[in-house]
Amino acid sequence: MSFNFHQKPWQHATYDNFLCQEDYLKILDISKGIKVASTEKIFFSHKIRKGKIEESNIFDNDFLMHLYSKYSSTVLSYLDLHNSWKKFFYDYADISLQINGPDFEDKIHLDVPRKLVSGVVYLNSSKPQLGTLIYDKYGNPDSESITEWKDNRAMFFSRSAFSYHSYKGNGKSQRVTLIYNLCTDKKWLIKKLDYLNNLILKN
Repeated sequence: MSFNFHQKPWQHATYDNFLCQEDYLKILDISKGIKVASTEKIFFSHKIRKGKIEESNIFDNDFLMHLYSKYSSTVLSYLDLHNSWKKFFYDYADISLQINGPDFEDKIHLDVPRKLVSGVVYLNSSKPQLGTLIYDKYGNPDSESITEWKDNRAMFFSRSAFSYHSYKGNGKSQRVTLIYNLCTDKKWLIKKLDYLNNLILKN
C-alpha cells in the first residue's frame, strides 16, 4: 500500500503515482481537444456494478473495465483502513473524467451520502494547478488548506459531517481529473448511520 494519511483538518489520504503510466497517458490523450468554457465544468460519467457496465460516456468498454479491474480493489482497501463499516454497503463504482475551465470555482460542500469513498486523481500537468481545497469542520472559508497538486496523485476520503472541501481552476488552464468514487444505493441508510456515528465521535 502507498497511502499517505493526513489527519488534519479531517482524515484523508493521498496516493502518488496511482495510475500506471500507460493508463495515465491514455486518459490525458482522451481529454485532449475537449474544451470547456472558462467558468464551466463537464464530466463524463461511467458506472460499473458487480463487474457489469451500466453507463459509459467517453471511455471505450474495454478501457473502462480495465480501470475498474485494476484500481477498484485499491480504492476499496482505503475504506478498509478508514470507515470500514461502509464497505458492506458498496454497490457500484462511479468513474468519471472531469474537466473544468480555468475560472471555475466549486462551492464549499460535503459530499452526498451515496459516496462511500470519494477519490480524485490529478491529471492535467499545466502549472501551477490547485489540488483539493479542504476546510475545518465548520466549512469556514478562512480555514482553507490545500492538498497539493501532483500529476498522477490520488486523494481519497470517506464522507463525514466534517469533510468540507471544494476545488477551483488556476485561472490559466483547464483542470483535468479522474474521479473514482465507490457508491451505494442505500444513501438514506448511510445518512442515518453517519449521523449516529458522528454523535458517537462527538461524545
